[in-house]
Amino acid sequence: MPGGENMWAKKVSRDTYELMNNGFYAHVAAGDIVRVKAEWPYLEVVEVVERHRRTARIFFELPWPGREIRSKLVDELEKKGYEVEWGYPYLLSVSVPLDHDPYETIAPLLGENARIFEVD
Repeated sequence: MPGGENMWAKKVSRDTYELMNNGFYAHVAAGDIVRVKAEWPYLEVVEVVERHRRTARIFFELPWPGREIRSKLVDELEKKGYEVEWGYPYLLSVSVPLDHDPYETIAPLLGENARIFEVD
């Protein structure tokens, strides 16, 4: 997991957890099951055991979208069953089921100043 990346998780077993949010820089998504090791006071992800979703990262160029546009985009994405998290006004992380193609389902919702820059 990249330094500075913090995740929320629900314990599944002694050393496995289900992630409850998306990674912005880590290649994990909400719903993934990960194996961890204890590095007090933190848990460090050492392996993705089960991949349930993937993450599409969307970058917005200036002018960044205002609250109304961001809210509308989040509503549309959540209707599709996607998990959405804003990192900054210019970075959006979207957790997508493995059988969905984000370039087909997300890209049409984006304006001219937005693009998917990574899907993992």
